[in-house]
Order: sequence, then C-alpha cells, then structure tokens
Amino acid sequence: MAYDVRPMRDEIANRHFLELRVPQQDLSRRWIAGEQDPSHGGASETWECWWLPLEQAHVLAAGLGSQLWKLNQH
Repeated sequence: MAYDVRPMRDEIANRHFLELRVPQQDLSRRWIAGEQDPSHGGASETWECWWLPLEQAHVLAAGLGSQLWKLNQH
C-alpha cells in the first residue's frame, strides 16, 4: 500500500503489512537498527527496536498502525 508520510517527510512510502504469530515469550528484548546511507542523503541514523503486542500497536508513529484493523477481519 502507498502511504503518505507527510508532514513528517515529504514522501510517499510503500508499506507492507505482515501478520506474524509467535509462541508466547518475553518481549522485553530491545535492539538497535539503522541506515548507514539514508535515502535523504543525510547522516547515518539509528533507532531502538522492540516487539510490541498487537493490542498496543495503535501507538506506532507516523500512522504505521493505521492498517492493523485489517488483521482482525480474518
């Protein structure tokens, strides 16, 4: 799906939403990810990542949780 990222950035991004089911486990582990050569040409970027239960995913930034309602249609 095409997703308008404005006003955060002036771009249209393609987003892919996947449903993944995993056994119950500790979700407290966090890790660092990033881009060494961002498409906007700026300095490298890093961010902290972690797993988030589906019930809490509506808080995702930049509207990334906007399509999660479709998962409940199965």
